[in-house]
Amino acid sequence: SSSSSSSSAPPSSAPRKKDDAQQVWRIPEVEGLYIIKNALSLQEQLFWAKRAIKEFSNCAHTNLSNLHGTQPDHWANAVECNDAGKDSEFYKLRWASLGYHYDWTQRLYHKNEKSDFPENLASMADALARRVGLKVKSEAAIVNFYPYDGSMGGHVDDAEMTLDYPIVSVSLGCAAVFLIGGESKDV
Repeated sequence: SSSSSSSSAPPSSAPRKKDDAQQVWRIPEVEGLYIIKNALSLQEQLFWAKRAIKEFSNCAHTNLSNLHGTQPDHWANAVECNDAGKDSEFYKLRWASLGYHYDWTQRLYHKNEKSDFPENLASMADALARRVGLKVKSEAAIVNFYPYDGSMGGHVDDAEMTLDYPIVSVSLGCAAVFLIGGESKDV
């Protein structure tokens, strides 16, 4: 189970330098939108990035397993071959589902299609939600993998079984632009 793996204990937050202090902004124009600057320490970011690459990339439900069935260890193969370039399977990896599996065709979660959800990932999401005064019950995650020149197109996160809990989004890696829209594409 992913919740009992050897890397299940993220590092505790080390004291932060003044420039690395957490800051929380509420965006009044978008109900419920909060941005937490420096939400994770550098050590925590490295822990989660490593876990995404080494473990989550090999979970049972990814875009590659969806298309081709059970897959080998993508990261280990890329390291062994010294190749994570555009022809490697690791480069082609775009998402992995943890917990309830997302059905990209029907745009919904199936209650009977579920894998283990890492307890420490749930704890991290809960801690971030509490930071802005909210509660979350994490049961699903979509881990997105982007190549350096990749991006995500516009979409709506509306497939959750209940809208009583917030969506917690954590971005690791290169700097990126996060856009949020409104009810229509006119915004």
